[in-house]
Amino acid sequence: MNTRTVAASLAGMAVLLGCETADPIACTAQVVPGIALLVVDAATGAPVLDSVTVAVRDGDFEEFPETTGSGGFHAVHERPGTYEVAVTHPRFEPWERDGLRVEAGVCHVTTVGVTAELVAR
Repeated sequence: MNTRTVAASLAGMAVLLGCETADPIACTAQVVPGIALLVVDAATGAPVLDSVTVAVRDGDFEEFPETTGSGGFHAVHERPGTYEVAVTHPRFEPWERDGLRVEAGVCHVTTVGVTAELVAR
């Protein structure tokens, strides 16, 4: 671990523990997804790898994320809000979840993990 990583870790721990520090918080430059979605077949638990369409909405905001591979999707990077997620596939019943709340953290959003279990038609 380098000095910068150690300093960032200690600053983060101080914030989490409620300690006051004169040092500024060192945030990373990474971009964090607000929603990490895994799409699986409900009957087998296997990831659904093809023909999946995902829509993520919050009011007027709408995003159609691309797969990250292995049945995964990342959406709403660094965007707090309350979201509705809809998943469609030609061989499965539509799947929806609403009220997914992505919270802002000190440096990044807190990722919400969701598994969409698709039921065959």
